[in-house]
Amino acid sequence: MFDVTALGELLIDFTPGGASGQGNPLFEANPGGAPCNVLAMLARLGRRTTFVGKVGDDLFGRMLKGSIAETGIDAGALVLDPAAHTTLAFVQNAPDGDRTFSFYRDPGADELLTPEELPESALRSAGIFHFGSLSLTREPSRAATRRAVALAAEGGAVVSFDPNLRPSLWKSLDAAREEMLWGCSVCQVLKVAEEELSFLTTEEDLEAGAAKLRELDGRLTELRKERRRLLKNEDIEDVIDALHRTADTLHAGPEALDSFDESLFADLVEKIIAESQTRIRFRLYCGIELTAQLREVRR
Repeated sequence: MFDVTALGELLIDFTPGGASGQGNPLFEANPGGAPCNVLAMLARLGRRTTFVGKVGDDLFGRMLKGSIAETGIDAGALVLDPAAHTTLAFVQNAPDGDRTFSFYRDPGADELLTPEELPESALRSAGIFHFGSLSLTREPSRAATRRAVALAAEGGAVVSFDPNLRPSLWKSLDAAREEMLWGCSVCQVLKVAEEELSFLTTEEDLEAGAAKLRELDGRLTELRKERRRLLKNEDIEDVIDALHRTADTLHAGPEALDSFDESLFADLVEKIIAESQTRIRFRLYCGIELTAQLREVRR
């Protein structure tokens, strides 16, 4: 069991490194990615940590795998994909100390993590599960993130979320806000910067934004209690049993079914059952009620 498991982007941050002898700007390749940065600090404090994500099986991806292992982070759930490129970010420092980012990620390997590549046992046994918003920008990493959150929560983990707003990585800011609010709805620990607080609550005044966020948290606390009650409801298992019975009936049904490849048919049935179970648990876990409440708070 790991103390903290994190999922998300692992990338190369190219930061300004002065100028060459010819006066051209130099950039230094640094391991980056907010979720893994959290693990790096925890590993230095002696905590057992593991990272879940995907990089390209390329120069940068192999460099990143070596870097996190050297830091003391378990890399067993880091997937190296030979068909994808590791995400790159070029960082520019502004005079006021703020940073701007130029991403090369359309798509990057981190966005291609699938639910099937998740380490389910590690997620179910996590003490704390941490994730950020960048794995929610597109599929299939969005589905993988939602599945990971559900697995960690089922195992009793404390869920931590970092909205980490990067507008250029989203198709629209409305989509970004909706996904970030979903992240807020499933976490017990929220790390939010001033800019993100304003973005999430649509309040320019920080005190007003904080008040709206506290209102949101109060509503979510009640909804989480209901969610836990629903997750213990045996009706879920009854629905799954009914699906199995339906599948058995179909398999023994009309003679026309005999012309189907039985192994292919059985595999299809199992996929339907698995998908149905996932959807049922997701609806109870994240809830249509939750979505409605979040939208109401935004108004």
